[in-house]
Amino acid sequence: DNGVSLNFMGIDDTPNEVNYGGIRAKYTNHNTGTTKSEVQILHRNDAGSLVQGLTLDHDGNLGIGTDDPKADLHIQKTGKDNSIRIGTNATGHDAYIYFNTNTDWSIGIDNSDSNKFKINNYSTASGVGTALIIDTDENIILPSLPTSSTGLPSGALWNDSGTLKVAP
Repeated sequence: DNGVSLNFMGIDDTPNEVNYGGIRAKYTNHNTGTTKSEVQILHRNDAGSLVQGLTLDHDGNLGIGTDDPKADLHIQKTGKDNSIRIGTNATGHDAYIYFNTNTDWSIGIDNSDSNKFKINNYSTASGVGTALIIDTDENIILPSLPTSSTGLPSGALWNDSGTLKVAP
């Protein structure tokens, strides 16, 4: 492997010179005719070791906590809980994840509707269909249940005059 690095050096309390982190661009397989490159961001961890924190590989995959990302976004954590936090502090703005395929869906918090948690389908005839709502009192609301089991697949839920039923 070959490449270039930009190191962020400083002086600690002792005073010794310390590498606090850096950016590294490297390429591999340069002798085989299939040159591949990646960009890495390095940082000093709690143990004081210089470790790779982010990797952008030759396929465009971004790894957080891994130097070998296996997906567009690959987050790896060892010995700790692993989470993703999406938020906004601005009134009137939502925090959600949008899944864009042939049938588009979103899941998240609807700030304009009393911060209710919603699962939405954007491929309905009316444009947006809300499949599930959980309000801040943890009540579960299924707003778009059919009122008849006719044509429903086995196991689907339907509303029979206020009684939740399962299609046969």
